[in-house]
Amino acid sequence: MQKKGIDLPFIIVSGAIGEETAVAAMKAGAHDYLIKARLARLAPAVERELREAEERRKRRQAEQALRDTEAEILRISEREQSRIGRDLHDGVCQILVGTSFMADKLGKDLAAGKLAPAAAVASVGEIKNLVVQAIEDAHALAKGLYVVRLEEGSLRSALEDLAATSARVFGISCVVKGDGLLDADDNHKCSHIYRIVQEAVSTAVKHGKAQSVEIEIASRDNDEAVTVTIKDDGIGLPPTRKKEGMGLKTMAYRARVLGGSLEVRRGPRGGTEVVFLLPMLHEDRCSQSQGRKSQSQCPNGNSSIRELPSKG
Repeated sequence: MQKKGIDLPFIIVSGAIGEETAVAAMKAGAHDYLIKARLARLAPAVERELREAEERRKRRQAEQALRDTEAEILRISEREQSRIGRDLHDGVCQILVGTSFMADKLGKDLAAGKLAPAAAVASVGEIKNLVVQAIEDAHALAKGLYVVRLEEGSLRSALEDLAATSARVFGISCVVKGDGLLDADDNHKCSHIYRIVQEAVSTAVKHGKAQSVEIEIASRDNDEAVTVTIKDDGIGLPPTRKKEGMGLKTMAYRARVLGGSLEVRRGPRGGTEVVFLLPMLHEDRCSQSQGRKSQSQCPNGNSSIRELPSKG
């Protein structure tokens, strides 16, 4: 019974084994010993041992529940750490990257005498706005309230705004092409899609040194899926890549959350391509495509993601 791990009350009833053997049996794990001549004690002994066995069972359950709770707390803590890391990387860090690019460009233009005073003042104002936004987002993140702001409109429009903002902040060419329909049935899914594209564009500029980025949206399998491809003309992937960075891990995580897949590859004519495949999960379309008439929007009318320039 001990080898099988069974906690079952074990009572020895005997008139022959003797006290010494009975004591040895008790030390080995028996719960009680009764002499046959005194069987009146048997029923109370059985009841007592059953009560104690039940108490041990409840205690084991409580201890297991405590261990499970502690494990769940650890899992929640790890998830929260990962979430905060993603929000910092995709939010505040993106703002700071944009601020750095704008400040660097402003300094070079001023040093070269290419900038009129009015234009310089406007650039400083933009940089100030980015810093203010970074402060607000950091405060919101510290309070656990950080989310991408969604406003009425289409997800495609939000991506076009992202492209325009990226072009202005990074000084590159960035456009949205294709007539595919993006599908998402709530604001969080729209946010994940937006963040994937945002990170891909930012990475193309920061690490790929790209001067041109295209965001191509194409429907597949009779609108059952959509592919978002971010192409750049940068230096491309190294022959042997080191350990995956935070950006790639975050994009892959967001793709998995949406039930999609993510691939990063060399472009056929150089540069890098980030290919995000997203299955359509319902018939309502989160965005309208050019050349297709559609009046549908994301539920609650909150499909567009409006960001300040730095988040490109």
